[in-house]
Amino acid sequence: MSSFLPYKSWNDAGFGQFLEVLGHVAENAGGRVVKVKPAHTSQILCYRDEFVFMSLDDREWFDLIECLLVDRDINAAINIKRVGLGLFPTIKRRKGNLVVTKSTTNSTSKEALTVLHSVQGWRSDQVESLIDRERSHV
Repeated sequence: MSSFLPYKSWNDAGFGQFLEVLGHVAENAGGRVVKVKPAHTSQILCYRDEFVFMSLDDREWFDLIECLLVDRDINAAINIKRVGLGLFPTIKRRKGNLVVTKSTTNSTSKEALTVLHSVQGWRSDQVESLIDRERSHV
């Protein structure tokens, strides 16, 4: 834990109370809150189950195949929903590398791409400049 935070756990920082209130709100709306471990959720593309290894400083990734700028946090949020629904892929370590071994992406990829495209809201000329930028890095 960082030295500037005096809290020893998330519950000390008020997150326990937040989760309790969130549970009541979800219950009143006919839903439920599922606590999940977010491991690898920001490293796997939510619509293709491929690993994208980036530094923690990188907040966006441009996908040349989909012509899509993927925000790391939105991608992770979609994947956390998939974990809660039991749709996140199985990940194993083979020869020291992380590998997706079982995937149910076909059931969620269209929904994920729709969300990512709607969040983006950019023009086609921006796509062209991003494609040029990514090709120059390859």
